[in-house]
Amino acid sequence: MILLPSLVCRDYPNFQRQKELEDKHRKAADKARYIWRNSPLATTHPYLTRKKIQPHGIKINKYGALVIAIYNADLELVNLQFIDADGNKRFLSGGQKKNCFCWLGNPTETILVAEGFATAASLHEHKGFQTFVAFDKGNLECVAKIIRAKLPEAQIIIAGDNDESGVGQNAARAAALAVGGTYLIPEAVGMDWNDVLTAEGV
Repeated sequence: MILLPSLVCRDYPNFQRQKELEDKHRKAADKARYIWRNSPLATTHPYLTRKKIQPHGIKINKYGALVIAIYNADLELVNLQFIDADGNKRFLSGGQKKNCFCWLGNPTETILVAEGFATAASLHEHKGFQTFVAFDKGNLECVAKIIRAKLPEAQIIIAGDNDESGVGQNAARAAALAVGGTYLIPEAVGMDWNDVLTAEGV
């Protein structure tokens, strides 16, 4: 009998942290849905112009930042990414990002997964395949696994970045291996696929 309180107390901090995290996620999701609902569609923006991409249904807030909806595996809007005119990016405080994504286009036999929105938009516009945005290299494998579970017959290609550190390449390789897919990396160091596809003459 005297062991029971000890067990409860030992487990409580983990339970409490999980509950606090879930509360933060829920509040951020509520805020995300409110902002998304009350923001107009983006048409032009300096970031879109610089990256030579279309808006693909993203929005713009009252401060002039692009707003990208982020969904969980159940396709519930849970977070937002904001990109200002200089390309600075941020997410809603407390919002869920791991295992979350957005996508461009309808399902195709080949599915592409990229780190950022601009890269995904360039790939989708040039190749026509449905393309998912993982939002960071650490989330590539998580998103790829969700796609594989939902689309077991799809050919999944991870479009990674060529980082000087090698981190982007390693993350793309791990994601591809995890789902029986393939990965593609730009040849030049420091390049992503937006850089490649928008280069002069491409």
